[in-house]
Amino acid sequence: MTFSRRAFLNGACATLGAAATTTLAAPALALSVPTVGLACLHTGRSCRIKYDGSLTSRDVEAFRSVTRDWRADKMHGMDLKLITILSGISRGAGSDHGFGLVSGFRTRATNEKLNGTAKQSLHMQGMAMDIRRSDLSTKELHTLARALRAGGVGFYPQAHNQFVHVDTWKVRYW
Repeated sequence: MTFSRRAFLNGACATLGAAATTTLAAPALALSVPTVGLACLHTGRSCRIKYDGSLTSRDVEAFRSVTRDWRADKMHGMDLKLITILSGISRGAGSDHGFGLVSGFRTRATNEKLNGTAKQSLHMQGMAMDIRRSDLSTKELHTLARALRAGGVGFYPQAHNQFVHVDTWKVRYW
C-alpha cells in the first residue's frame, strides 16, 4: 500500500500534539475524528471507538474487553494512551482500517508460558500491545508507529503472526 506523505505528516503531527498532553484531551491539530477499530485475532472480540481525544466509559470497557488476556480470560486496566497511538497510526496511514490484536494484556502466568517474551514485559502492566493491519505491510506499520515517537516500537516481521509491538513506556525501537 502507498500512502501520501501529506497524510502521514499531518497524522504524525496531530498525534504528537495529543501524545504530548498528560490527559486525553482532544489534540489541537485534529484533522478529523478517526475511528479506531480493534479485533482480537484469537477471540473475535472487537470494538470501534470514535476517538477525538476523549473516551466514554463504554469505549474504555470495550477496549479493555478486547485487549484482555484471552488465555486466562482476565481483563486489566490497559493504558489508554495505546488508543492515541492506534489513532495516530490510522491518521498517518490516511485510513481508519481496523487493527488486528495479536496480544494485549498478559497475566504473569501467561507471559511465563510464552517463548521469547521479556520477563518484565509491559504487556503484564497493560502498557503494550502487538498489532497488525491487513491494509499495511508489517514494515509500513512499523514505520508509521515509529514516526509517532510515542513509546516503544518493536518490529517482528518473521514471527508467526507478523506484528508490530507498541507500548507507552519510553521511546525506543527494535
